[in-house]
Amino acid sequence: PLVRAAESGKDLVPVIESITRSFGFDTFMYGMSTSMRPDHESRMFVFTTAPAEWVMRYDQMAYIEVDPRILLLWDSTLPLIWDQGTVRGAGPRTDAFLDDALRHGIASGVCMPLGDEVGTRVIVALNSVIPEIDESRRLAIVRNLGDIVLFAHYFHELFM
Repeated sequence: PLVRAAESGKDLVPVIESITRSFGFDTFMYGMSTSMRPDHESRMFVFTTAPAEWVMRYDQMAYIEVDPRILLLWDSTLPLIWDQGTVRGAGPRTDAFLDDALRHGIASGVCMPLGDEVGTRVIVALNSVIPEIDESRRLAIVRNLGDIVLFAHYFHELFM
């Protein structure tokens, strides 16, 4: 559906929201950085279905510096399934980020890193309001993980 919508020039947001919900998540986020490290100012590009208030807050609070999804995936090539319990405790700023994200409906999810030969770093995330991933939810995510990764790659190709 994403490719068809793009080829026909349709608005991608409803399609992305539908695909995101079909995987059992609430919001989608694509973030790209031209920086080799997330610890200093750089040019960032973000596309998300999360509330604009959260996007502004994330930028104002410089959450990229403490977001555990970013920190855990920056030097990885594997998807990360995370929730409030699995990423808490890295430090007070990270826990404050998690509390704030939870208040904005980002409590758990799956995210994957993408990159290219020139050092561009990309994170694609599907977020949920559910703070704890139980075993049945984890199995559902794992069952869909191949399609989620494929969706991330298709979106990245369209974005680029």
